[in-house]
Amino acid sequence: MAWPSQFDPLALDAEAQDALVQTRRREPRIPAGSVLPVQVRRSSADGQTDVWTVADILDLSCDGMALLLPAAAAQDLDGSLLLDVSPHPAFGCTRLTANTRWQQPVDAFGVYVMVGLQFDRRLAVLPALVQSRK
Repeated sequence: MAWPSQFDPLALDAEAQDALVQTRRREPRIPAGSVLPVQVRRSSADGQTDVWTVADILDLSCDGMALLLPAAAAQDLDGSLLLDVSPHPAFGCTRLTANTRWQQPVDAFGVYVMVGLQFDRRLAVLPALVQSRK
């Protein structure tokens, strides 16, 4: 899924910017820019398979990341998640586990949601992300 080119995820409304400040992040997050998307789904202990949802990376740190995805898909993404980061080989793995820390609508219509994730295991180094060729 491609996001509209005129959408600037860093140009958030005042409420969304306040939410970012209130998260009190322990580490600075680096804005991702235009990079390849990742896929995310709920991590299921009972072996049931959920549908993968495509999400854009907004920012990244060694502790976690913020993703942009459709609000309808974000409703099911509470708790433990599985990330497919295979488009970005610098992660050194194809899958990561993370937990949802917060969700924040980014537009007045509630179409898109920004979701903050905390990795289960801290990354040793900040990986270089593969740039999109849009």
